[in-house]
Amino acid sequence: MNAHRGFTIIELMTVVAVMALLVTIGLPNFQTMVANNRVTSQVNLFSSSLQLARSEAVKSNTRVVVCPSTTGTSCTADVDWNVGWISFIDRGDGTTIGTPNNQVNDNGGGNASDDPCGATAGDDASDDCILDYVSGLTPSTMTLESDASNDYVFFNGLGAINEAASFVLCDDRGAESARAVFVENTGRVSIRTTKLNGNALTCTP
Repeated sequence: MNAHRGFTIIELMTVVAVMALLVTIGLPNFQTMVANNRVTSQVNLFSSSLQLARSEAVKSNTRVVVCPSTTGTSCTADVDWNVGWISFIDRGDGTTIGTPNNQVNDNGGGNASDDPCGATAGDDASDDCILDYVSGLTPSTMTLESDASNDYVFFNGLGAINEAASFVLCDDRGAESARAVFVENTGRVSIRTTKLNGNALTCTP
């Protein structure tokens, strides 16, 4: 009869010790990878909203605004981009939205067949049209701040903005993992790991 030999206690303890060592070494790297992916995802989301706004401004030859929003139907009074943001066609040249749900309306400059997002819409705020809404950062430990306290960004029909804007997205690890979104006067949107002059990004404690 052949004897069946199992693991000894010493062998099992050795395997457990090796596995514990691998977890100890690998877990921090995995956590860092997950955190980096979250930062990348959120900064790409914000950048995409800006690029969509610029594209629509050029396509429609009209002004498009991106601003902080808690409701998805209006801009917030405070400069707090953490709560979320909206982009909308601003036919009334302001930050008050006349048509928050992209529905056909008969207010303002048109008639009941007007499309608030189309070229036949009127020219006042009642014909504004929301293009995009993001309901806040995920997770909530992230922050999105504007260096110049921009409470909104708007693109004109040429896709340009009147003043360059910059935003820094941070998580609880601080500036070393931060990412910045820059909008040049020409309207070009870029993501960077440093300021335009090469200096390190900063995060509010």
